Amino acid sequence: PEEKWRRRVDYITFQPHDEYLPGLEGLRARGEGSILRHFEALSELSARLVRAGGVALLLLAIWALSGVDGQFTPAHLGIVVATLAQSLLLLYLVHWRWHRLDLSLDAVIKCFASGFFFSSSTAIVVEVLVSLAASCVTALLGLLAIVLEIELGLLDEPTGVGGLDQLKPSIVRENAWLGVLAVLLNAFVVAAMVEELCKYFGYWMVEHPDLLNDGELANGGGSCGAGGAEAQGGGAVRRDLNSRGVGITAGMVATAIGFSCCENLKYVLASADVGVELSTLAARSLLPVHALAAALQSVGVCRRDLEGDRSHRLGRIILPALLLHGSFDFFLMVAPIIVAVRHADDLGGQDDGGGSSGGGTDAPYGAYLRLCEGLGTVDGDVWKPQTGGGTDPEGGGGGDDPANGTDAMIGLVSFGLSLLSVLAGGCLYVVASRRQRHRLELLERDGTAAPVAGLVAPT
Repeated sequence: PEEKWRRRVDYITFQPHDEYLPGLEGLRARGEGSILRHFEALSELSARLVRAGGVALLLLAIWALSGVDGQFTPAHLGIVVATLAQSLLLLYLVHWRWHRLDLSLDAVIKCFASGFFFSSSTAIVVEVLVSLAASCVTALLGLLAIVLEIELGLLDEPTGVGGLDQLKPSIVRENAWLGVLAVLLNAFVVAAMVEELCKYFGYWMVEHPDLLNDGELANGGGSCGAGGAEAQGGGAVRRDLNSRGVGITAGMVATAIGFSCCENLKYVLASADVGVELSTLAARSLLPVHALAAALQSVGVCRRDLEGDRSHRLGRIILPALLLHGSFDFFLMVAPIIVAVRHADDLGGQDDGGGSSGGGTDAPYGAYLRLCEGLGTVDGDVWKPQTGGGTDPEGGGGGDDPANGTDAMIGLVSFGLSLLSVLAGGCLYVVASRRQRHRLELLERDGTAAPVAGLVAPT
């Protein structure tokens, strides 16, 4: 066991855990509240990460102030700083404000970095592959459906030149289910499942003394026992089960915040317009879905690692988070499909020469598409509302159009359902975490805690 402990080192720097663990133990034993003291106790890896982040921000500031790139001005730099500040505010509330002694700042920095770099980059690659597979499935089903509908005579019969354009309205109407299926796959499989798995493994790959159990530390760490609440011999401190559980939750949420910070930067910087960047950041900061989903995951991890319930394998751990994340995305993404079906007849009539159906047929989509673009659920380069003609997509000429009002209502209902899914997830976490706290208190009192705690191999 002692030899195994000596092999526990940080990635990149290869600094042994027992070099910096005594400093973290001292902070807990004293109940240290000074953030400067916590920074002084950082491991070499965490200190490098903080310095690298500061240097990167300094270089961005120099680049923005130099005026070399007209697409990245001081205003855009302010958006980047605001995006980082939003993540730091969440970390402050989740960790520093109430739980800085349950999980060290050193561990939070490493979890955040793992989510920012590893989880996000892995998710990008895997999502591309899974999205391609999902697109192939929906394309094949769509082709089979159209062939079958032609055979059954369900589609309108095309006449004259441009027959394919004439088929578009009936194809859209008859195959609304296909659009819903595509959204379902994108929401629950491409986005939710991939991202929740990447966040889970991003946390799992952070091996830190705070996330090991007392037995592992005592067998190899000498006087460097696990940190926590009760002083032991040699200056070590023992954490109770609830403290460990809070530490696991804080670590998983920190990983998720790192992931969402990288994702927010990607969406925010996708536009060169400062106003769009601000609205995008505001929309994505309104509901911290990634952090809440990670908190739901942590309940299952604590159930497995602290309570010893081996029935909580990977699938049961991520399932509540997957349902929350998938439902949130699905309700936001399905509304454009409903709007498209409602306006299916407009798709085939743009070249008929009629004045009313000329340039303004896409106007009802305008306001809702701008909302979707702000939330990052619609690629603006692929689907843009058409301007021109008799109806103003900004709401000037078309404000009294009943169709416009109905589409706006669809958008509001869609957003309301997404919000409801987040509230339901929050309520579920509150109830589940309270019940778990009670169970952990009973285990602590009876001395029947699980023999294996902290990080274990996923099964």
